[in-house]
Order: sequence, then structure tokens, then C-alpha cells
Amino acid sequence: MNDLHIQFVAEARELIQQANDDLVAAEREGVSEERIDRLFRAFHTLKGSAGVVSLPAMESALHAAEDVLAALQQGKMGATVRVIDQLLVCLDKVEGWVDDFSLREALPGDSGVAAREIAHGLRALLEGGSGLASVYPIKPPTGSVFPDWAARLNESHGAVASAARSSDRVAFSYEPRTECFFDGDDPLALARQAPGLLALTIEMTRKPENLENFDPYSCSLRLRGVCAATRAELVAIFRLVPDQVNIIDLPDASAPVTSASGVTGDDHSLALAVVEEQAQLLRGIAAEQGFAGRVGSAVRCAAGAVRFSGREEFVEAIQRAGARALADATATPLLAALNEAAVMLASPDASEKKDQARSHQSGAGMRGRSLRIDEGRIDALIDLAGELLVATHGFAHLAGQAEGSNLDTRALARSIRERKDGLERLTTQIHGAVLQLRMMPVAQVFRSFPRAVRDLAQQLGKDVRLVVQGETTEADKTIVDMLFEPLMHLIRNATDHGIETPAERIAAGKPASATITMRALQAGDRLVVEVRDDGRGIDPALIRRQVREKALLPEADLAALSDDQVVSLIFAAGFSTAARVSAVSGRGVGMDAVRASIEQVGGRVSLKSGVGTGTQVSLDFPMNIALLRIMVVESGGQILGIPMDAVRETVRLKPDQITRIKRNEGFVFHEKVVPICSLAELLELPSSEAAVGDRLVVVTEVGGRTTALEVDAINERLEVVLKPMHRLLSSARTYAGTTLLGDGAVLLVLDLREIVP
Repeated sequence: MNDLHIQFVAEARELIQQANDDLVAAEREGVSEERIDRLFRAFHTLKGSAGVVSLPAMESALHAAEDVLAALQQGKMGATVRVIDQLLVCLDKVEGWVDDFSLREALPGDSGVAAREIAHGLRALLEGGSGLASVYPIKPPTGSVFPDWAARLNESHGAVASAARSSDRVAFSYEPRTECFFDGDDPLALARQAPGLLALTIEMTRKPENLENFDPYSCSLRLRGVCAATRAELVAIFRLVPDQVNIIDLPDASAPVTSASGVTGDDHSLALAVVEEQAQLLRGIAAEQGFAGRVGSAVRCAAGAVRFSGREEFVEAIQRAGARALADATATPLLAALNEAAVMLASPDASEKKDQARSHQSGAGMRGRSLRIDEGRIDALIDLAGELLVATHGFAHLAGQAEGSNLDTRALARSIRERKDGLERLTTQIHGAVLQLRMMPVAQVFRSFPRAVRDLAQQLGKDVRLVVQGETTEADKTIVDMLFEPLMHLIRNATDHGIETPAERIAAGKPASATITMRALQAGDRLVVEVRDDGRGIDPALIRRQVREKALLPEADLAALSDDQVVSLIFAAGFSTAARVSAVSGRGVGMDAVRASIEQVGGRVSLKSGVGTGTQVSLDFPMNIALLRIMVVESGGQILGIPMDAVRETVRLKPDQITRIKRNEGFVFHEKVVPICSLAELLELPSSEAAVGDRLVVVTEVGGRTTALEVDAINERLEVVLKPMHRLLSSARTYAGTTLLGDGAVLLVLDLREIVP
């Protein structure tokens, strides 16, 4: 991409995120003058930028969104859920187009159709319509099934089409806007420019009652044709009006074309026709028009068709959407599910292509990773670099003095030490400044969740408000980048089976609206992120019962656990408190995945819960993972490093404090029995002679397990830059990495997760 395109993509993504935030806030808090002005500027800037890089489909969709925002600004409509939904649908589509443009510098071939559907849905709001069919369009299929108009046109002009003997044939339907003449458009001249035009029909979409009411300046034409050309050639002709044109690929002249009303073909084609028909029956129906019966019938027919096609993954989604449609008395969720199923049935390999595109995009993102850095931090680093240059000049001066004989040895040593102290100060400051370049606020991740909570709550029929605190807290970019996945797991768990339904909350004496609080704070040199809800909490008795049913622990061990320890069992792999598996959570992989991803970067996770009062999950990370604090210990004749994050205390034990339990040794540490393990034995190092007298242990906590590691000696504590194991040593899972000591010796730093039993 050229510089203009790169700038467009970067700015568009920022504007989309800002508009998302403001739309979610507007739905919850109302449309203030400042907020609506900001929204209007975001959409207007996006539209203008799309025009600069020649993306007319994006322009037309955003123009319709501007019309709706103008109506909001003038007080002609309110920021209802339906209005916000459609504006968010527009933003989601624009965001996808920006991603497509960043990969291929072009929009998908169906962008014009999608833009037209979005624009119709938005303008239906201005006209007082529901806009359901526009927000959730059932797209025309590809393959052997075609819209009725394409099949009829191809059949009626089959002789002409066959005479062309072309393997590349497309049909188009061009419906100009009513005011197209005032835009300088000539629909007939534009249609005649279609390459290889084989057939053309022109009809009126609105017939006047009499000539007196006929407005010659208002276009009411629909032009349809068949061309012996490629889709790309036709797209180029209609590039300025993509939202007004629908292009259909046709097979070669010898292949039959079947309309959607009389389907023949493979399983996908037949299933697609059934799904589309159910969606057509649902559009625009109201609750008093046999709504429940129609929804139930549509769900059964569509689910059966999808199951027949072999796409089992959509069956459950359609059934869930049907239940939600009945609960909310609106066909919107079911239409959305049918649309998704239709898209996949129309292009059976669409999901595979989507995954490939996402993989390609991810790879491209890794190759082009970038940081936005405050100008003041760069200036500070430049100043330090200048001081470092002066310090190196000082060493050159000392070298000149050492070569002569004018300076005695003691004075030379004193001068070297002074220069060394200055250089050490500068090195520390430069290193700290460089680390600051990687620090970024957690707001970048937190901004994604108000929209996520809104959508999840609507899907589950709950009223949930997200409160975000401490979003300006900074942490290492690696930490911030990995926060999204564990936080999304926690948000889903809290919203799905942590928060009660409004009726359940009212019955329990709580407000119908629930609150989830996401907070970030700095505690010393650690970043703490908390997710707290005021839901039903976790019942230890329920956990104990499920542990017994699944035989996860022996009965004696389970009885010995406190309620807090029992609640912590939800971090076990495969464990879930959900009564049922849903699209959101309940498969037992969420909390285990949270702990695993956090521990990968040296973090910890803890949980507090009260029955009826809610749950709080705390994520604790090192503020900066480029630096690691370690404790240097001696064991089995080796010097090793232990990460300080895992160290709770160091204890010197007297012989009478140690108790043998079966074949193991342990001691009481803060009213809890802690096992003692020899670090030398765990690493298969030569064991020291049997200890006589006091014994030295390092109490560690890894993955919720407390263990005392017996060592021979404890040396200094250091802050080091950890280097990962490379090449032949990359498979040595016992070690987290290496660092250099002051004397140049290599120190191996242990990965306690791999060695603690």
C-alpha cells in the first residue's frame, strides 16, 4: 500500500473504535450534544476518507448513517436499541471493509450489494419501517441457484446467450436512485457501456396513476441485462454506483440455470433455498400475526434443511435464535442466524476462506507491528543518548592519560571509577527510558468491552452495565496485547452464568440492571486487573457436589478443603459450573484458559466470591516483562535463578519444625502444611550431604500450589534481562531462560511450573 492508503487504514480504525464507544454510551446514557457531534464527525470523516481512496460502496453506506445521525441530532428520533443496532451493523461492515482494503487494496465483490442493504435498513428507520430485512439480508446464492429475475432473463434470451459461446457470462440488475439525474448519472448510457451486452430489459419500478402525476426528473427505472464478460469488467463499469447494482455470475451457455423458486442441484443448494424461504416468511411479521407458530415452523424447517446439508454447526445456533426470538417477540435474532447459515450454504468454503484471510491478516500484522509513542519519551531518550556520547568521550580522555606517564595508578583508578559510576547511571536511565517506550495504557483493550457486554446482554436477555476504571494505567505492550482473551472469558462467564436474569434479580431484592466492573491499578511493580460482578456468586456446596459427580478428587481430599479452596477448583481443566452449554460459555475451558494464558507471562489469578453478592477475579501481572526480578540460589553445586514472582518467603527451619508424612517431609507454614522438596533432587543434581541442623527453604507458589524448595544457600536478588533458550536448548522446558552475571558467568533461570511437582 502507498502512504495514503496506510494513513487511511490507521485513521479509519481509530474512528471506528471511537464511534463504537460513543454509540454504546449513547444507548446507555442518552445522546448529548457533544456526543452526537463527535459521532457525526467520525462518520463524516470516514465517508470523506473513503471517497479519497475511491471506495464508493463505503461512501454510500456511511452517507445513509449520516442521515440517521442528522435525525438524532435534530431530535426527530431517539437513540433506541433498534437505531443503535443498525448504526453498529454499518460500523461492523465498514470495519470489515477496512480490513479487506488493508489486505487487497480493494473491497469484496459483493460490497455494493451489502452497501445497498445497509443503506436501505438505515433509511427505513427514517421512514418508520422496521428495517429487519435490510439489517439481516439474505444474500443471493452463488452456484447453480439464482434469483428469479436472473433465471428468467437467461432463459428468455437463451438463443442469444448460446450464440455468444462465452464461458464468462454475468447478469446485472441496476436500479438507479430516484435523484440520480441530479447527480449527473445517465442510467441507460451507463447500462449500454456494459461489455459484451447480450440482452437488456428496462422496466418501471413505480408506475404513475396518470401522466399528470408523472415526474420526469425522478428516476423509476430498473435495468437488467446479460453480458458476455467477467465480473471484474462489469464492476469497473458500475464502480461509481456499486450500491445500486447487483451482479450475478452465470455458468457457461450449456449449463442450466435454475431459479430459487424451482431448485435442483446439490444438498447445499436445496438447503439454501429452504433457509431463504423461511427468512422470507419471517420478514415483517408482528407478534399478533401468529408469530409463535411462524417462528417455530421456520426453526424446524431451517434446522432440518441445514442438518440435511451436513452443516450441523448451524443447527444449534438456529434453535437458540428461535428461542430468543420467542422470548423477545421479534424475528431479528432468528433472521440474523438464518442469514449467517445462508451465507455459508451459498459458499460452502466461505468459512475456510475467512480463516485463511484472518491468518493472512494476522501474519501481516506480525510483520508490520508498530507502537505509537509519546513525543516526550522520544525526546528524553535522545537527551540520554547525548549524555552517553559525552561519557564515551570521557573514557577516550582517560585512555590518553593512561598511555602517558603523567597520572599515577591510584589516581587513574579513581578516575575510571568515577566515569564508571556515571556510565552506570546513564545505562540505567537509558534502559528505563527504552522500557517506557513499550508501556501503553490498558484503555486500548478496555475500549473493546462496552460493546461486547452490550451485545452479550442483549443475546442473553439481561440488563448489564459495564463500569470501567483505571483505563489510563500503563503496562508492557506484551501484557496489554494478551489481556483481551482472558478478559473476554471472564466477561462471558460473568454475563452468562454469573449475572441473573432481571426477574431473578428483582426476586432476590436486587436492581434489575446488573453491574460488571473492570478495573486496572498499579500495586508496586505489579499490574492488577479486576473483573467484579454483583451476580449470584459461586456456591461452594455446588462445586463440591460437581467435584464428587465428576470424581475429580478423592472424598477425603475434598473434605479437607476450605470453601475458598473449593471455589478455586473452577480453574481446573474441563470444570464448569454452567447448567447447560451455550454459545457464550459452559464448556469448561474458560477459567482454565484464563489461568494458562496469564501464567505464560509470569502472572497470577485469584478469585473471591460470595453467594448472592457476586464474584471478583483478580489478574496480577509484572508491570514490565522485559525485566525480571530473580533470587540467586545455590543447590547441588550449581548457581541458579528463581523468579521472584513465585517466591513467597525464605525460611530457615529447625529440625523440630519438620514433620515426616509418609515418604515426604513438610512443615506448617501460616497454618497450612507445605511439602518440602529438594531442588537438587528435582533437577537430578548431585545431592549435598545429609543436612545437620537448620535447613534453608524457599517457599514458592506456582499454579495455586505452595511448595518449599530446599536449597544450600541464598545469594543476591537481581533485576535481569532474560534471554530465551535457543537452538539445541530450546526444548529444555525446565529453564525459562538465561542471563549474565556481573563476572560474565551464564545463569540459568528456572521455570518452576515445569519442575515443581
